Amino acid sequence: MNLPENWSLESIEYCFPLVNTSCPKNSYEGTVVAVMHVFMISSTLITLSGNLIVIISILHFKCLKSPTNFLVCSLAFTDFLLGFLVMPYSTIRSVTNCWYFGSLLCKMHSGLDGSLSIVSAFHVFFISIDRYYAICHPLHYTTKITFSVTMMFIGLSWTIPICYMFYIILSETNLIGIEEYVASIYCEGFCSVMFNKGWGVTNFAVGYLIPCTVMMAMYANIFVVAKHHAQIINNMTDKSTSFQMGHKISSVKERKAAKTLSIVMMTFVLCWSPFYCTALIDPFLNYTTPAYVYDVLVWIAYMNSTLDPVIYGFYYLWFRKSLVILLSGKIFHAGSSELSIV
Repeated sequence: MNLPENWSLESIEYCFPLVNTSCPKNSYEGTVVAVMHVFMISSTLITLSGNLIVIISILHFKCLKSPTNFLVCSLAFTDFLLGFLVMPYSTIRSVTNCWYFGSLLCKMHSGLDGSLSIVSAFHVFFISIDRYYAICHPLHYTTKITFSVTMMFIGLSWTIPICYMFYIILSETNLIGIEEYVASIYCEGFCSVMFNKGWGVTNFAVGYLIPCTVMMAMYANIFVVAKHHAQIINNMTDKSTSFQMGHKISSVKERKAAKTLSIVMMTFVLCWSPFYCTALIDPFLNYTTPAYVYDVLVWIAYMNSTLDPVIYGFYYLWFRKSLVILLSGKIFHAGSSELSIV
């Protein structure tokens, strides 16, 4: 194991001092550790509270029950699980460089971490399909994107990534061909997932490249059609019929939803791109990327789950109204689910 030149064996702190093969702990200064704790804990709390508000709002208020919002709710649940089951353990590992929870929990944590990122990608992908039909084929939207189709989207978004990632982690097929290297860097307290070249490319394609490419193409088409619709709407005169006015209001709402969810999509791309690109090329560079670089990239990726509810807060009036109702306790009043907050 390579250690900094200015370290002496006496100055090194170990994860498990009584174990000869223990990993060394990080030697960050106290100020750096404090900043890391503040950032990571605050990100985790925002992730948990923000996404919980989204989940409660969509499940409670009848006016929010729509195919799009069911997908948004499931995406928020994905982000909530990341904040609840993954980020706290990652905080300890990032600050200390130590894993204190055993090999089985390490595999579970790694499996959840990897699978939830792909679950998020699948959700954003299926949301783009929903928006595509709502904007580009509005007359067919209600027949194509039904409740059962939405549930199928949600089911696929969860089952495929979880089965895929946990199969890789538990079977250890990701380590085929690099067993000697992994054995050479292993120490007690080590918990990190490594992929050989084949699985590195596969993960990049499945979890990032394919869904991102398709949904960016869809949103490009959506905004071309939306711009055309906006031109038609602007040509409507003040003497428009009630039907035309209703269509105008509906179109404006659909375009606004598409704009907001496109920002969610771009946030996903920006947050996860550094991690996925580094994970793709690292096996071809003989795994020379420092561990602290991976830590930084992982937390940038986690910020996607933190930022999603912040985006809803800025762009969705229903999120802000729901937050007021929750904080005031009015959500516990009889009939609160009938309130119109859209």
